[in-house]
Amino acid sequence: LGGAASFISSGGIGEGLRAALMGFALGFSGLSVHLQVISIFSSEKISISFREYFAAKAVQSLLCSALVGIWLFFS
Repeated sequence: LGGAASFISSGGIGEGLRAALMGFALGFSGLSVHLQVISIFSSEKISISFREYFAAKAVQSLLCSALVGIWLFFS
């Protein structure tokens, strides 16, 4: 997540797009979080698949990005 934030903030893009991309990165979490979840799913008998978890995180990151965009629009 820190690498994504650093990369996004150093880019030569507009403030609105930078904020939306940061919202996406925050909603998606870091790669290490997903690897930890894979580890937990494989060691426990959990009924959710990693594919479902990954899809939910993708939707969460899109919603977070959209909320940032809406917030910027109205502020």
